[in-house]
Amino acid sequence: MQGLLQSGHAGINALRLSRLFRAASDAPAWSVWRGVRMVLGRGGLEVARVLRWGPMSKKVWVVGDVRDCTKCGVPVVLDARRIAGSLYVCVSCKTTASKRWKSANRDRHNANQRRWWQENPEKTQRYLRQWAAGNPEKKRAQGALQHAVRSGRIARGNCCVCLSPRVQGHHEDYTKPLEVMWLCAQHHKDRHRELAGVQSV
Repeated sequence: MQGLLQSGHAGINALRLSRLFRAASDAPAWSVWRGVRMVLGRGGLEVARVLRWGPMSKKVWVVGDVRDCTKCGVPVVLDARRIAGSLYVCVSCKTTASKRWKSANRDRHNANQRRWWQENPEKTQRYLRQWAAGNPEKKRAQGALQHAVRSGRIARGNCCVCLSPRVQGHHEDYTKPLEVMWLCAQHHKDRHRELAGVQSV
């Protein structure tokens, strides 16, 4: 490293760097590196880092290690998935970021979901069976509504918000399976979000 800096004009640069680092102990980091770039250029930043702080050794994280969340600072116990993806954020920060991305990229998210369902039919069916086992009242209400539509006792209407003909039956009360509000998929989701927000207050 010293040989690299002492070749050609690098000897003068090394002197400038030593003066810069001695004078920059209280200076903000951006001003220090701006001075380094003026002396060495873009390619010399790594050389300057090694000169000032020594070789940087990268810590190897293993399952069970505890690291602070990079967003909020909460301690996070690392598992194999977090280490493999270099994902050092807590569940709360990850959920918040995921919701923000989904709301900003709704069409892309829906397309990804549909593609996953088509590519993983066995997992999809297993999830639906688990949902039905955990929500018997909702499953009975859906079955009764589907039977009534097929038999002609109830006719599908348009979405009562946007008038889309592609609708789903929304139950405000699952004990009354034939009293439904016809909503498109998006407004059906929005309605459930509204109800969840009211219940969580």
